[in-house]
Amino acid sequence: MSKDNIVGTQYQHLKIDTVAWSKANHTKEQQKAICQFMINKYTMREKGQDIDDLIKADFYNGWLKELIGCDTEEHR
Repeated sequence: MSKDNIVGTQYQHLKIDTVAWSKANHTKEQQKAICQFMINKYTMREKGQDIDDLIKADFYNGWLKELIGCDTEEHR
């Protein structure tokens, strides 16, 4: 799994990336809630995939920072 592609193989058959779909169809507040939920999901679960889960949580953290205006070098 790379940081650029956090989507698992189970979603690759979809015609649109689920994140792109969310950005196009959800409000900013809804997107923030999605990010917060996913960060919690990937930091709390114990499936023996710690590195993959941290990569996923980091992806959603980056998206959340972008949404709240903290996507600058100062906040990285």
